[in-house]
Amino acid sequence: MFGTFQPEEEKPIYGITHAIERKHDPIQINFHEYVDIIKDVKRSKSFREALFFIFGDPVDVAEQKRKLGIDGDRADGKIPLVLKASGTI
Repeated sequence: MFGTFQPEEEKPIYGITHAIERKHDPIQINFHEYVDIIKDVKRSKSFREALFFIFGDPVDVAEQKRKLGIDGDRADGKIPLVLKASGTI
């Protein structure tokens, strides 16, 4: 209609960065990420790294955790597609 359609060049991977232990527990589902952030902040080696884990882009945080060898990444090693607020990928 507007001439802006572009077919997907690669298959997107949707989802969270790691598996949730208790999928039937709504409290766990809603708050597990806050627990992970607190754990990451406690493990951080500097104040700047702690701020990065709190305020950083989820994709960048997942990549950094994978580089550091911190558990919690997806089993397949892929990072999920995260859509930005502007609607771009």
